[in-house]
Amino acid sequence: RSASTCSPPTAVPGRSLHEQGRAIDFTHEGRTITSRSSPAFAWLQANASSYGLRNLPSEPWHWSTTGG
Repeated sequence: RSASTCSPPTAVPGRSLHEQGRAIDFTHEGRTITSRSSPAFAWLQANASSYGLRNLPSEPWHWSTTGG
């Protein structure tokens, strides 16, 4: 399938910050963080910058060194 039809969205091979080791998709209790009201997202929002991570606004689970 094409990257644009995947859920959650995926990057085109070779263009992912994950492949570069610069992004993480977080889970909490075995599930992807899909809500900004979750305790895990709240913790990340409060602490991730200490680790050089920023959130991609359209994906609560996706944190990277660039926010992209």
